[in-house]
Amino acid sequence: MAAYIDREQLDEQNELLVVRNIRLDINQTLMADGKVPNDPDKLSILMENLRDMDKSALTRSRIKSDEKNAQAGANAETISMVTSVFQALRGNKELPPQPIEDIKQAAQAAPTLPEELTENNFVDGQLHIGTVNEDIESFKKRMNV
Repeated sequence: MAAYIDREQLDEQNELLVVRNIRLDINQTLMADGKVPNDPDKLSILMENLRDMDKSALTRSRIKSDEKNAQAGANAETISMVTSVFQALRGNKELPPQPIEDIKQAAQAAPTLPEELTENNFVDGQLHIGTVNEDIESFKKRMNV
């Protein structure tokens, strides 16, 4: 028989543990010979007890998962806030001016294409930017279809 437990001093976690231990004791008593009982009443009690233990375990797993997801959401929100602060700070600061000599050196050091690759041979319309707005009839006429 279980020892006396002062119910006033139990928190939710400990109360769940006490209930779980009582259920395990009942299961062990019902299966004292290591076999599932043949008596329908005992079998019903055992199955109900196991079902409730499964529900309890699944609920605890779901709660832990929800807590992890909530923490991950809070972390993502914090990262987003810090990122926006840094972007605001960076956007409000001007970059320090660079001396003209550095710019000239960078331009001189920039690679250039060989002379044979600098000739531009473009097809008509190749450099046209934008979309063509036409219907199917004008497309067929343009394609000679």
